[in-house]
Amino acid sequence: MSNACSLVVKYITAEATVIAESVDGGNLRAIMGELGERFYRAILAHIYQFSYNSQGAMLLLCDINEYRKCAMNWKVAEVSKKFESLHALANLLVVVPENLNEACSSQLLADIDRSMVNNFIQLRVDYRSARLHLNVI
Repeated sequence: MSNACSLVVKYITAEATVIAESVDGGNLRAIMGELGERFYRAILAHIYQFSYNSQGAMLLLCDINEYRKCAMNWKVAEVSKKFESLHALANLLVVVPENLNEACSSQLLADIDRSMVNNFIQLRVDYRSARLHLNVI
């Protein structure tokens, strides 16, 4: 896990704790849902700013796993699903080019828009050569 991820998880966890102590019921669910959506969008926007080699992709995958664990503690199904999908998308950055076509057909990516799958594949530093192995996209 990166230092930045550690700081983000620590901060978000503290904020979520304060929120949980301050509201309950439907209000808690609504606030945590909104926090989760904004957290997801912020991470996604950050991810799109870079290209990833295998080492960077592995670090990203570890960070996303920590973000996912953090968000799943909030027990908001929509947020959990978004972070599960993000983890599945990040897996596309670490798979070897020869297995990329199979990885894109994964059941975990079935509900994800194909353009988003393509966008993640384009973040690979080996995108041009990896693209040769794609048949379904």
